[in-house]
Amino acid sequence: MPIPNETLDEIRAAVDAVHIMGQHTDLKQSGTRWKGLCPFHDERTPSFTVDAEQGLYHCFGCRAGGDVIDFVQQAEGLDFLEAVRFLADEAGIALPDEHGASADARKRRESLKAAVRVAARYFYNVRCKADAGAPARTYLQGRHFDEDALKRFGIGYAPDGWERLLTHAQEQHISVDVLEDAGLVIERPNGRGYYDRFRGRVIFPIFSHRGEVLAFAGRHVDEGAGDPDTPKYVNSPATPLYDKSSILYGFYQARTALTDTREAWVVEGYTDVLALHGAGIRHAVATCGTALTDEHLKALMQRVDHVMLLFDGDEAGDSGSDRAMQRCIRHGIDASACTLPDGHDPCSYLQEHGADELRAYAQEHRLVLHDVAARKVGTGWGDAIPEGIQSARIDRAADALADELRTHFGADAPAVASALASKMNATTDHAFIEQAQ
Repeated sequence: MPIPNETLDEIRAAVDAVHIMGQHTDLKQSGTRWKGLCPFHDERTPSFTVDAEQGLYHCFGCRAGGDVIDFVQQAEGLDFLEAVRFLADEAGIALPDEHGASADARKRRESLKAAVRVAARYFYNVRCKADAGAPARTYLQGRHFDEDALKRFGIGYAPDGWERLLTHAQEQHISVDVLEDAGLVIERPNGRGYYDRFRGRVIFPIFSHRGEVLAFAGRHVDEGAGDPDTPKYVNSPATPLYDKSSILYGFYQARTALTDTREAWVVEGYTDVLALHGAGIRHAVATCGTALTDEHLKALMQRVDHVMLLFDGDEAGDSGSDRAMQRCIRHGIDASACTLPDGHDPCSYLQEHGADELRAYAQEHRLVLHDVAARKVGTGWGDAIPEGIQSARIDRAADALADELRTHFGADAPAVASALASKMNATTDHAFIEQAQ
């Protein structure tokens, strides 16, 4: 259900624009306005102004501007409804959700938020202090994760035992049906009670893009021990709070670095993000066990100009990189891709070579569109294939690619096709390039 205009006006009038915007840049009063360095682009002389009375902002450098809702969208990487909710919370104004949810449904949602907050604190305290958290501390120290990064990401531990969290949460007056709806407990097959979803696992809380805990991923710490069929990860299911197709892991922690660098490194794993942030590469994010989606890209486009896909050095990494690159192309996003050497993910490469070598490797081996397309067209065609046959196969594949290039690049398609043809050592007067026009 659309939010009434009068409610939006009430929110705009209730919030302090200088306070909201001053959390992203140091504002100083200048006459009837406030001025500071623009949070949306690099500058040395302040060109960002805020009209406190009207709740408006404008940058004379990059031309960003609008009201306080626009600012929160741009600064926090939120969509319109998320920004309105953020400001409504600040102002203490109750909102219906976009589906017109009843007061009971909104109350239920708040109960779920309380449940995951209790769980996050419990997991974190076990990891940091309890004897039961020793396996997690040993595992994390063995992988040399930075302690400051562990704190910023709220890394926890779910101890072994079937009802540890369940018991703790009930002591905190969280009902079992709320725990089940939040994805924290599972009903026993015989219907006689519930057990914890996460047991004996390092816990990665998954934050919303505005900093609320929504869900969890749990990583097994005893690889090679116990049941070989034990999955490495157990993840929260979809809940009223959590949809993995719209959340990027680490986005909340990366938001400042994304804005500063105007680039996102998109990786595949939770530990990859944790390791990269610990090594000072804080513009890294990951999908939550799913392919890169349109919603992910929309969030990134609020903050960055370039996306670099840094995927694992295996066949799945190559395939995922190609699919993600194609999605970036469809959205008109400047993107590149880097596949690490066989057997490496960003976390293992960092631990073996360090941050400087990883940056250098990514810079040297990142592929832009025509490199990725050439690899795609040429996959499986080795030097052993006679030159004439190989050329014919490339011709047919290149012809089929022309429509895709024309769709995504329009008037620029011939130039992209020419660059691709050059990479494939094809002739520049090939019908492939003509078709792209």
